[in-house]
Amino acid sequence: MMKSTLAIDSSLPQTEKTVRAIQPEKELKQRQKVHELKKACSDFQAIFLSYMLKTMRESVPKSGFLGDGFGGELFTDLFDMKISESLSGAAGLGLDETLFRQLAPNAFGEDWKEIAKDINSLPRKGGVKVLNSAASPASFGEIVNAAATKYDLEPALIDSVITAESGGNHLAVSNRGAKGLMQLTDSTSQHLGVADPFDPNQNIHGGARYLRELLDRYNGDLRLALAAYNAGPTTVDKYQDVPPYKETQLYVNGIMERLHNDRP
Repeated sequence: MMKSTLAIDSSLPQTEKTVRAIQPEKELKQRQKVHELKKACSDFQAIFLSYMLKTMRESVPKSGFLGDGFGGELFTDLFDMKISESLSGAAGLGLDETLFRQLAPNAFGEDWKEIAKDINSLPRKGGVKVLNSAASPASFGEIVNAAATKYDLEPALIDSVITAESGGNHLAVSNRGAKGLMQLTDSTSQHLGVADPFDPNQNIHGGARYLRELLDRYNGDLRLALAAYNAGPTTVDKYQDVPPYKETQLYVNGIMERLHNDRP
């Protein structure tokens, strides 16, 4: 069970102590349910788009791009599904939002409108959905400085990764399920001991620890560490360099340039 990060005042009545102690866990479960419903709505939108693509494809002559026969049909269906997933994350069609608002009252009761205020999402580059928040990387300066000191990193590096990953929004969620300021996946969060990736303190310290691990793995080579943060260490190990992926190369070059410009 997740331990509360809140200090419990011994002067409080026992019932109030208990409520304050379990509140973080209840909030975490609620957030998880919200994002599970959001993902289901997004998946439905992707399936709908896939059906539209299939219908459109049937109305034009076959190109043979993916081959004929059963194998060609199978790969065509897979191709359409991947295109649909990309369109669903980037097009901002709004079908997923409409569906969510239809389902939310039954899922969350009378509080659904308050919850909806926190999850009105807008598409971002790289498939990251940013939930409503007025925060910016500068808002978490104390946490960033503490994490930088603990893991021997430049605060500017952590700031730059936060900007690139989430734009400073602690409720950001990617189509692949990466969460929070530094976009930690569930498996990475588990590895780092991050119980609530939407908590800025846990997320920043977890992301900073992961950056330190990657820097140590690649003997201090920041380019490779950043590439591994974006594309995964297995991919970097395979190429022994920044992978030839446009997204990863733009990610690495963007952060390196930002760090260079920020230095005196």
